[in-house]
Amino acid sequence: MTALLRAARSQLPVIAIAALFASLLTVVAGEHGAKLMIFIMGVIVVGAGAAFSGNIRLFCLWGFMLTLPFDLSYRFGPIYAKLGGETAFRVELSDVFWVPLLLFLARDVWSGAVRGVRIPKVTFLWLAIAALGFGEVISGPWRMTALQEVVRMLKIALTFIVILNELRTPGRVVQVAMALAVALLIQAAAGLTQFATGSSFGLSFLGEADVVKSQDVVKTGSVTRIGAFMIHPVIFGTFLATLLPLSLAMALVRCGRSRRALFALAIVFGVPCLVLTLSRAGWLTFAIGTLVLATLVMFRLKVRRKAILPLAGAAIVVIGVVISFSGPIMARVFQSTDVSERGRDEWAQDARRMIDAKPILGFGLNSYAFAAPPYTRLGERGAREFYEKAKFAQSSLMPVVHNAYLQWTAEIGIVGLSLHLTIFAMLLFMGWRNLRVRDEQLFVLNAACVAALVGYLVDLNFGNSLRQGSTLREYWVLAALVCAIHYWRLRAEATATAPASAPLPEPLPYGAEPAAR
Repeated sequence: MTALLRAARSQLPVIAIAALFASLLTVVAGEHGAKLMIFIMGVIVVGAGAAFSGNIRLFCLWGFMLTLPFDLSYRFGPIYAKLGGETAFRVELSDVFWVPLLLFLARDVWSGAVRGVRIPKVTFLWLAIAALGFGEVISGPWRMTALQEVVRMLKIALTFIVILNELRTPGRVVQVAMALAVALLIQAAAGLTQFATGSSFGLSFLGEADVVKSQDVVKTGSVTRIGAFMIHPVIFGTFLATLLPLSLAMALVRCGRSRRALFALAIVFGVPCLVLTLSRAGWLTFAIGTLVLATLVMFRLKVRRKAILPLAGAAIVVIGVVISFSGPIMARVFQSTDVSERGRDEWAQDARRMIDAKPILGFGLNSYAFAAPPYTRLGERGAREFYEKAKFAQSSLMPVVHNAYLQWTAEIGIVGLSLHLTIFAMLLFMGWRNLRVRDEQLFVLNAACVAALVGYLVDLNFGNSLRQGSTLREYWVLAALVCAIHYWRLRAEATATAPASAPLPEPLPYGAEPAAR
């Protein structure tokens, strides 16, 4: 019986994974109700993996990072086919992993294992934005769509707090960096396969983007645009551009051969995929983020000496990729169709007219597609007829302006825009102060997160990535890393400044600041 149990224990994960792939094949084959089956099999795989992992909390932390980019979800309530915000109430694949972590945190607080919960000040600014949306739920004309975005914002805030409170040690912070590198590799592998085959896998329920053919992007017939499981090539480009600095940073320091190889692979596979997204915003975001990272690591002499060769190697990889894909790059830069640019300019003018009409509080959270038609050059009736006929992005609703700053201001006014920018400012200031952290790995990870946040500031000029579930989750994971390093640095500084003859201070409760000296 013992031998039988051992054999079953060793084979059960394999059986569960095989069952998952079988259910995937069923979904691809088009069986009715197969989405429910994929959820059931997913629960089985998660349960089996957690049981045999030896560390359920770490398993769930990895699971959240790996499923973060996917769009697999059960949607309910009214569903609005539109862009630029939440379209329904959702139960998402990543919820399977962060909810158990929430229960673990609640157990620790209840039992006294931890003395409090870390809740950074940026959380309250995010909740203030949600409160603006809740005001629209109470009194606005588009209450349901505002409520959907408010619910997502509250869930994101809770996820952020849970992930932050899991990152109590440098080891856990590094584990998140490794998991994000693996998530990047999974998406990169899918993207390269799309490029090689020239078609998608038929897994749109996972968030797979359609492979965009060249005639939709450039004037010549020489390029194919990939999006992996990230809804759209532009979102995939943003994901790569903001995560690649993390892998590059970890490749600069000694973190073990296997880990360093993992981060190197993420760079080698991620950079070609970034090129193949043909996202000029992604290219610019990556360039500026990498420049910020290279500048910040030079602030520490010990890291600077180690960083020269890895940075040179990364530069060689980038140059090699640019040369290899020079045709698509040049076509995208110099031969892009002008339809997209004209549309972006016109939508920006619409957004400015909306801002002029309601500059302080805007038209309401997540209401852009409903509020914009009267402010177009076609007028309300003309705009609705045009977009009903055009079916832009499979939707008859007005497309959202491809500029997050204009969208924020149009929807939640100058007040909401100021809150968003204040969140960025607080995280960047925290990251700047974290450059004093002594641990080398934490230092480079913090520098990479700062580079990614600066990259998002650039990217938001060209799209609304922080209104997409995958990139929104990634953004708040980066914020959690910055805040976790901040708390670790404060604790280390409080311990280091204690008098030699005095006993070491008690560990600070989570979220507490050291006393001023």
